Amino acid sequence: MLRIVFLSLFILLFVFFNDLSGQYVVNDRCLDAWEKMINMEVKTAKKIILEELQENPSNYYAYYLDQTNEFIRIMANPSEEAYSRFLVNFELRREIMDDKETTSPYYEACESDMTLQTGILNTLYGDKLSGVRKSYKAYRLTYDNLDTYPDFMMSIKNDGFFNVSLSNLPPFVRWAVSFFGVKSDQKKGFGLLFNYFLAEKDTRGLNGAAVLYLVNAFKINRDPESAYKFIQSLDSSIRSYRLIRYFYANTAYRAGHNEEALQVFRKFDLKGVEMTFPYYDYMMARILIRRLDPEAINYLEKYLQLTRNDNYLKEINHYIALYWLINGDRKKFEYYRKVTCTVGREVQERDREAMYDCKLDYLPDAGLVKARLLMDGGYFEKADSVLNTCKPSMEAIIPYQLEYALLQGRYYDHKGMRKAAVTQLKKVIRLGKDEDYYFASDAALRLGFIYKNTDKQKAIEYFEMARDLYEKNFYESIDDMAAKQLLLLKEED
Repeated sequence: MLRIVFLSLFILLFVFFNDLSGQYVVNDRCLDAWEKMINMEVKTAKKIILEELQENPSNYYAYYLDQTNEFIRIMANPSEEAYSRFLVNFELRREIMDDKETTSPYYEACESDMTLQTGILNTLYGDKLSGVRKSYKAYRLTYDNLDTYPDFMMSIKNDGFFNVSLSNLPPFVRWAVSFFGVKSDQKKGFGLLFNYFLAEKDTRGLNGAAVLYLVNAFKINRDPESAYKFIQSLDSSIRSYRLIRYFYANTAYRAGHNEEALQVFRKFDLKGVEMTFPYYDYMMARILIRRLDPEAINYLEKYLQLTRNDNYLKEINHYIALYWLINGDRKKFEYYRKVTCTVGREVQERDREAMYDCKLDYLPDAGLVKARLLMDGGYFEKADSVLNTCKPSMEAIIPYQLEYALLQGRYYDHKGMRKAAVTQLKKVIRLGKDEDYYFASDAALRLGFIYKNTDKQKAIEYFEMARDLYEKNFYESIDDMAAKQLLLLKEED
């Protein structure tokens, strides 16, 4: 009997102390969950995480994984309801994790990641003040952790991401941030992120997560070509993860390699995605409309049916308007242009750009729209053929003349015909500098890039001109890219 009492007491003490001794264990089950998350099998990942918590309820790393899985799910299929649940779950998980295993290097690193994820969602759903607060807290947690554990890779990854992100803030915001002692070094940031990838490239699941950090850093830096080339260089075992394949197509599209984006997407196994994924239809629609493919309308409409989110509603309705314009239905174009102005919200940059387009004081020329879409997709020869059929006369309205000359300049620049490109782009500036359209500002930006490697002073002059000609309702990328190039060129002095 005494033996049974001592045995029972031993079991109770073991359970008690085991429950108190929290831990952060990245075991095989956690790596399985990472793989499933990066492969967009979020339901299976959730099941694996729950199995880990049932067997080892004090593995706090599993709570971090649980939030990351939820974050991936809401980013892939956003909705207000999912966002509200996420905020509640964040607080519940932090109640469990706070003040447990505080001496582990994972403690502040996981809290930083979880806080940053929440801040990103705050911003995307319009609560910018909360987003800034959460992001700053994540920043402080990262550097507190690096002070104690300077070689801890998870915090080094965040260090890299913050350096790139903060370097891409608008100049006036960057100055305000530096006032509080927050500094950034973009080159250092990319180096740290690449080192993190090298450290994790042979660890299943985590290698995919490391890729996503680098790709999103390139995206923040408005450098889709580098992201595209980086994904191309990856081992096929990493590139085969569905989320990586999605970003492969996404970056190829953004870098003007539209046909490659289409081929990647055609091999995308949508049936294995364990959630509604409207962004598949979103991306396929944009890829197809750059080819002037009539199938684009089916994907545009399907996205609108599937999405439960207000973001990109303006952009997609604008694309539907353009689809009907280039297919000869002016009545439907006008209808969807009006819809663009009324639906959704203007949190996302592409929605704000759609608002600029839908408020134009003229009817866009269908031929010029076709040529622009084709050039954006990398189909320059087809675009040139279209341009040859729609050359505006001298009596044509000024925006037609400006867009035609801008597109010609883009074509000549692509073909390496520098002198002809410069002539056309300067013409755009001469004719359009006093007009309330983006064409002249865009032309100055392109001239800055043409002169960047041959005449630094001229490049600076044109990048400054692009900013001087820029108006706040134009495409934001023009001003952002000009400001970034000026900063880089002046730092070289």
